[in-house]
Amino acid sequence: MTTNLNSINYHPGKFLRLWRKINWYFKVFFRPRHIATITTANGVLSFDSKDKKTGRIIYVYRHFEYDMMQKAVEFLHSINALKMPKGKGTVLDVGGYIGMSSTGFMLSNCFEKSIAFEPNPNSYKLLCSNITQNKLDHRVTVHNIALSDKEGELEFELSNDNYGDHRIRSSNKSSENKFNEGKRETINIKADSLDGLIEKSEILDIDNISLVWMDVQGHEGYFIKGASNFLKKHKNIPIIMEFWPYAMNRSGMNKSEFIALVSQLFNSFYSIDDKDGVKRSTNELMEYYEKLESSTDPSAGDSVILLNDT
Repeated sequence: MTTNLNSINYHPGKFLRLWRKINWYFKVFFRPRHIATITTANGVLSFDSKDKKTGRIIYVYRHFEYDMMQKAVEFLHSINALKMPKGKGTVLDVGGYIGMSSTGFMLSNCFEKSIAFEPNPNSYKLLCSNITQNKLDHRVTVHNIALSDKEGELEFELSNDNYGDHRIRSSNKSSENKFNEGKRETINIKADSLDGLIEKSEILDIDNISLVWMDVQGHEGYFIKGASNFLKKHKNIPIIMEFWPYAMNRSGMNKSEFIALVSQLFNSFYSIDDKDGVKRSTNELMEYYEKLESSTDPSAGDSVILLNDT
């Protein structure tokens, strides 16, 4: 499937955005709950009509992080940080949600294959549907599981209005609740580590993995901890991850532990928001963490690229 971006207008101006917002409210959100479907730069995407954040972004803007995804992959190729040429290799999509990253990467031919992980049963159903309706079943493998630091069950808190912000709940009772997380409904989800799944041969063809793309709402440190053996053996695989100190603090992992863990596996990082593309040592990661952490806005964060220069 080839997406004709010129026919989508995924850079809408002010008036088109307003028109789409009005349509979203009356044609999607205010109707009885249903699965809405729209063609986007990321492919044909179906989403829950009551998702006021991610669903609305997809409907109004007709893409989700598409430009950032393309920019990040192009940048990694420009610095020779991806071990395979464009259109080859596999992306590990950790926190796949409804599949917009996997479909976007596949349809733009950034990678040949994707392995996606999504623990929430409802999101997983939409992930499977979106993979199928974009005719990508032969290229995307999906797993209904959370990637963490060990095998077991985890408590998963569900956001009422932003279905892309469901999170693994920490047992830390002193966690802040600036988004009323403590009042969220919870379910139990299955979890395992990447190292554990590889050892059990549930994840195959690992030598073709070129990139880890991760958005797990603060649980990033636990993924890295549970993937340490894999990352040590594959030092040339970069990670692109959401870097959100508020959510990372709520995860229960001490920031010093997180920085130490990352510094053992990677020696440099880039901020995707940095237009100058300045490479920084992971020795500076604590300062960067605390800069974002000190913001008066609890949603302050970034997307960073972790690299191991070899």
